[in-house]
Amino acid sequence: MLSRAQRIALVVLPLLLIAVLIVVFYFGKSSSYVLVTRVVDGDTFEIEGGDKIRLIGVDTPETKHPQKRKECFGETASLKLKELVS
Repeated sequence: MLSRAQRIALVVLPLLLIAVLIVVFYFGKSSSYVLVTRVVDGDTFEIEGGDKIRLIGVDTPETKHPQKRKECFGETASLKLKELVS
């Protein structure tokens, strides 16, 4: 039987992948590309010019929230987003 954290990871990571693919196809259709300058956390990244992109419908564990502690698998989600947008 899977632990609660493993069940969450099985839901969050595929949703994250789907959201990133949607963003990639959206930007790809307009024939313009942007440079991802940094990954903020598992569902937010920053592009050149300082704009932050938040993936709608993706809720990953917090890692950088000023009023919340780091949550389980937050670093994993951040690393996965970094891998997907690199």
